[in-house]
Amino acid sequence: MNVWDSFEDNRAVGIVDEVIKEFFEQEPPRFLEVPFGQIDVDTGRTLYESVGLRDIQVAKVKAAIEVSSHDLPARGFITGTPTILEIGQRATVDAENVVAAAASALEDKFGPAPVHLDFQATVFVGSKPER
Repeated sequence: MNVWDSFEDNRAVGIVDEVIKEFFEQEPPRFLEVPFGQIDVDTGRTLYESVGLRDIQVAKVKAAIEVSSHDLPARGFITGTPTILEIGQRATVDAENVVAAAASALEDKFGPAPVHLDFQATVFVGSKPER
């Protein structure tokens, strides 16, 4: 099982999430909180053990991904996830305005592209005992 770590460990996504929420006074889109809600290691182990897996190993995986334009991660995390559905349901802002604002915020934080953005996930591996 692979799970993204928190917005703190995936700062670019956290920034995109902050920008999205700035566009909505009430009931902002919250989808990105789900995959980046971070399952802690103990909870992950408990989930694995509850289905009978053993010899559970846990690793943090970090990668710096080069992006040629800040529009790419902004657009991906806004229009390439259910966030776009949440924006559409509210029908109070054009998604392209949110993408542009998020790309601008990423450039303000990380500098002009191309840049490397850091991402981190936790990987859980377990094995099923033989019968």
